[in-house]
Amino acid sequence: MGQRFLCTIVAAALLAMSISAAGCGASSSSNKSPSGGVASSGSPTNYATATPASTNTQSVSPASATACTVAKAPILQGFFLGQSSEEVASRVKGFVAAYMDEKEGNLYKKEVNFVLLTYGQIVNKFGETEGFEDVSPIWHFLDDKLVGLVVRYTDDGTSDINEFVKKMAKANGLPETGWKFKREEQSAELSCTGFDVIVSTHPQNGPSIMLFDTAAEKEKQRRMKTQ
Repeated sequence: MGQRFLCTIVAAALLAMSISAAGCGASSSSNKSPSGGVASSGSPTNYATATPASTNTQSVSPASATACTVAKAPILQGFFLGQSSEEVASRVKGFVAAYMDEKEGNLYKKEVNFVLLTYGQIVNKFGETEGFEDVSPIWHFLDDKLVGLVVRYTDDGTSDINEFVKKMAKANGLPETGWKFKREEQSAELSCTGFDVIVSTHPQNGPSIMLFDTAAEKEKQRRMKTQ
């Protein structure tokens, strides 16, 4: 993924994280830390048919490459890339109403068919969902499919980026090699086939994991440029 493109999606995610943090103090699924993740995923939408995903930021070792594909992207708190908005709604109280408000309320995003929704927005209107005490998810949808996911952990207790990457990678079946570290930003990125993983231990937002379907993000940017 190109540096400018990556900066754009990360900036959007961090902005949403700030909004979410302001909207609610804490939130989570039954798994309270990245060490409670699941190693396999569902069947994501294949945006890469017309637009191959870029993997040139930093390659993984050949032995790890087969485990680092979008079909095996992590499930975080029960959410995964390619998941439908209906499936997400089944797990979060008030999601349907908040999702439709966001979808219909922004004409520009409506034309692109993109929705960004934070758990904080839902909590402000409908209250907490049981089991979401320690994380705060942010969902990016394109064509009603989850193409970006940010999970901010509020009670993980991890501040060292190396430790966080090792723990998260082991828990979610990701390679522990091939990560590109930005120590001044307390973050690290892994580019896989069809998706990118970005983790951070920045004290302003707390430990977080971000997943992005690279082909879907490119498709979203293409649509936005045509508006």
